[in-house]
Amino acid sequence: MKIALISNPEKDKGFEVSSRIVEYLTSKGAVVLSDSFVGCSVFTKIDDAINECDFIITVGGDGTILKVVKSAYAYDKPILGINMGTTGYMASMEPTEYFKLDALFSGEYSIQYRSVLNISAGNENRTICKDVIALNDAVISHGNWTQIMNINLYCNGQEITSYRADGLIFSTPTGSTAYSLSAGGPIIDTELETIAVTPICAHSFNGRSILFKDSSVLEAASTPGRGNVGYLTIDGLDNFQLEADDVVQVRLAEKKIKTITFDNDSFYNILSKKIK
Repeated sequence: MKIALISNPEKDKGFEVSSRIVEYLTSKGAVVLSDSFVGCSVFTKIDDAINECDFIITVGGDGTILKVVKSAYAYDKPILGINMGTTGYMASMEPTEYFKLDALFSGEYSIQYRSVLNISAGNENRTICKDVIALNDAVISHGNWTQIMNINLYCNGQEITSYRADGLIFSTPTGSTAYSLSAGGPIIDTELETIAVTPICAHSFNGRSILFKDSSVLEAASTPGRGNVGYLTIDGLDNFQLEADDVVQVRLAEKKIKTITFDNDSFYNILSKKIK
């Protein structure tokens, strides 16, 4: 068995937890590949490690999981998160729960399939991004500008509403406990297939979230203000600058991200522990 170990050195100081995990896994006969921890079996690039592995283990917070999503999605590899962050809604383990790793060898685990957003943006003259994926969310905003945006929202070509807000969040059920929740959006069971659209600090009475069914093709177009319209941010990691006539299109991707879960790790059990 080959396992890709992706560690966040800012969360796992001195790779203390990573060291124990490598020791534990290698004692079981696993080969551990890593791009960050030199004490692993094989030191290699992150993309190569994920391509070759059977499982991905991340040591850090939810942000560490988001950093491996593109490669995990491309190579169809399941992710197991070990939480070293504050809340860690996506992580299935805490640092002290090494006994759960036995399930990788015995097969006593479950695969949860999480919906992913497919995002494209641009206009008839240029393409900003095409078929970019997001596990959590895609956010349209002014970045650091304190300026209200006027955003028209369409579903399958039909205009749904117009927002005056600081921005707009397109969220998966996984991302419903991230930025969308901070903006007043609903918490959504991760097994549901839906897209949540939530305005950021809406300056109007239609400032509530809307949930769209899985077959929806959503589009957002901004009314020009001063200068550039703003930015499109994917999972808090990648930024694309938008111009006045750009359209952002969001839909659910056909394929899903695989995450590893254990017995009694239902969405509601995890939620009851994390949300207190």
